[in-house]
Amino acid sequence: MPILATGKYQRKESGFTLLELLLVVVILAVLVTAGVVLTSVNSQATLNKQQGQLFVKELSLLCEKALFENQNLAVEFSQQGRQQLIYNGIDWQPLSSEDFQASQGLDLLWRISLQGMEQPLTETYNQSPHIICYSNGQFSAFDIKISASEKDSEAVYHVASIGPSQMTQGWLND
Repeated sequence: MPILATGKYQRKESGFTLLELLLVVVILAVLVTAGVVLTSVNSQATLNKQQGQLFVKELSLLCEKALFENQNLAVEFSQQGRQQLIYNGIDWQPLSSEDFQASQGLDLLWRISLQGMEQPLTETYNQSPHIICYSNGQFSAFDIKISASEKDSEAVYHVASIGPSQMTQGWLND
């Protein structure tokens, strides 16, 4: 250690003070927290969009099947999920398991509106269709909003009919 003219030792400062280290830790904690929040919002939005796009594909395939097989087919929603139905001339029956596997566990909030009126989802299936694919390839009017919860207004994915054989999909706020 060098000695000063006053006879005292000169200390060489090296490293960081405790205050500087604490400040860096606080800044990193804030950044990580913000990143986690942004990631969870984006992942929820991605899940909503994926479910909406999957439903559009399922409905398109169902309507093609109705056209090719000259049968009326439908989709019914419940709190358990959604299932496809076939009209046998008297009433609606679930498609056999070989034809279609019912989608289970709608962990997202699906709000279905038919002719401008929101349809409450029952706890179980009751063979009452929400969307019908007619044997001519057209489908009934519908409007579906997919979100994580009632309070989620940021990431609402929207799927709706815009004619007897066309659908639109996208973010509700767009």
